[in-house]
Amino acid sequence: MPGRPLKELMEHTADDLPPLPDLVPGAVALGRRRRNRSRALMALSAACVAGVAAFAVPAALPDDNAAGPGPASTPVIDTPRPTYSVVPEQDGNKPGVDQLPPLDKVEVQEFKQLAADMMQQVLPPAMGEIRLVNSHAAAFRAVSGSKTYEITFGVDKIPYGTLREQVCSPSGRIAACKAGTLPDGTPVAAERENTGEGSQMVGVGFPYKGKWVQFMLFPGGFGSGPNPPVTVEQMLTVVQDPRFIEFIDYAVAHPLNTPPPQTEAPNPSAYTGPPPSWNCVPATPLPAGQTPDKDTPMNCTLPTGPLPSWLAPPN
Repeated sequence: MPGRPLKELMEHTADDLPPLPDLVPGAVALGRRRRNRSRALMALSAACVAGVAAFAVPAALPDDNAAGPGPASTPVIDTPRPTYSVVPEQDGNKPGVDQLPPLDKVEVQEFKQLAADMMQQVLPPAMGEIRLVNSHAAAFRAVSGSKTYEITFGVDKIPYGTLREQVCSPSGRIAACKAGTLPDGTPVAAERENTGEGSQMVGVGFPYKGKWVQFMLFPGGFGSGPNPPVTVEQMLTVVQDPRFIEFIDYAVAHPLNTPPPQTEAPNPSAYTGPPPSWNCVPATPLPAGQTPDKDTPMNCTLPTGPLPSWLAPPN
């Protein structure tokens, strides 16, 4: 949509995001395990000579499973990491979805610290240092000298109206695109999109293991700042990085407790029928001779699996 203000696009992007994954249980436990390990290492170092400690410390570390059995295949992120600072939102920045957890909760900050550490490792150095924006759980910022870039990152349930085929399709607003696959074969397409007045955003949005992954880089200052110094080729490499995959697996394994899926279209008047690639049937059988219309709840599926009912196309 040429000429669409970047601020409006960023607000729309945040509004489309569902509540971010509740990484509370895993993240809190993760912090405790790190602190326990740190104390164990300090105690052992004080008690043992260097030569003995070098061999004894690994065997003496606390056992994560000692308190009881845990999920056999739950991804765990358990490496030392720095602490990333929290910065205020810029004037006019919309806080995002009202249902997102408040950022003064320790658990949410812990999730954002983990996400920031992952981004710092996988994004190109030109993006600078990652910061946590104190507005909503999906908001981050990169700072490189006097340049800033806004970041939206989230992993949660598939939102209404966002599914599309992960291929590169020429478009007036798409400046560049690069399609590829994740290590498990999941298709993904990185795009650089013109957002008006020379501003561009670059990012990805794709379904993954029943969730929706969105990772978007925007110019700072709502379009007044420089465009993100990341090519679509680099963005594709970022999401293919094992460290990125490890983190989204971790997020998928610790989902937010969300309300039951809604059974009505968020905006029925905007519904014009599903794309041809969808296989849709009425949620409940219709009387003989009656055909579904825009007010008929539908259950739709793609080759990748079942989707929530009434996935209305975006406006």
